[in-house]
Amino acid sequence: MFSRNQLCLLISTILIVFVSIPQTFSQDLLKINKEIGEAINAHDVDKLLTYFADDVIYEFIPLQIPITTKEEIKKFFEDLFKAFPDYTTVSEHAIFSGNIVVTEHVTTGTHLGEWMGIPPTGKGGTPTPHIDIWEYEGEKVKSLRTYIDMSMVLMSIGVMPVPEMPPFVPSFTLPEPEPSNLTTKELNLALQKRFSEHDLSAVAKMIHPDAEIKFPKATFSRDEYIAMLEWLIKAFPDVRTDSQFISNIDLGDGGGYQSLCLPAHIMVHTLILCLQRVSLCQSS
Repeated sequence: MFSRNQLCLLISTILIVFVSIPQTFSQDLLKINKEIGEAINAHDVDKLLTYFADDVIYEFIPLQIPITTKEEIKKFFEDLFKAFPDYTTVSEHAIFSGNIVVTEHVTTGTHLGEWMGIPPTGKGGTPTPHIDIWEYEGEKVKSLRTYIDMSMVLMSIGVMPVPEMPPFVPSFTLPEPEPSNLTTKELNLALQKRFSEHDLSAVAKMIHPDAEIKFPKATFSRDEYIAMLEWLIKAFPDVRTDSQFISNIDLGDGGGYQSLCLPAHIMVHTLILCLQRVSLCQSS
């Protein structure tokens, strides 16, 4: 029989082991993600494929058609590296929740070969941010979704003109933010509902006064973000978010990742990072 002290020590050890498993597993996934990035930067497609499950599904969102075999994934990356021989990617943020890792990257490359039917332009090099959602089964990638602003890619390689954006100033005085006891997921859903109703005053109440809303090549303040939404609604009077989200992942610590569809084939990704800054207004 165990003595009382031995029993307490045994129980403490078991608790420590069980508490550390999720954190250790997630750190392992982050390590695997780093290795995947190294394989991509080395243009080592064969090594890259070893990290994918046999039934992996890759969704490069601008294509709108999932890639469902490893052979197709191999061809996708071979074509990418052939078209952009100096292609590199740098991970700026990596966040995990269970078996899901969300990474924010910046990629660069010079367009020196045909890619997706576009003849080489010899241009490029503009850092282009994108977001990947990695879903793991064990230590293998089961699903990968890549969200990237293709208009920014096309502008970088010189086949699309760079527009001049207007100054973003809201047409009305924004109301004071109203803290909420909702969870991050509930806040996201409520935020998109208010946007779909074009109630920007209600949207503004949900955003922290010091929020930083990041878009490719731009970081908006709360005022600028609301003004941008006004501009979007004016250009697309029937714009709304789809009632069903593609992704709505709670990353803990008040952070979440959300991707959603808008009409006119507009794809928007919103990464809400509440680590050093807060995007949504929550009660403490």
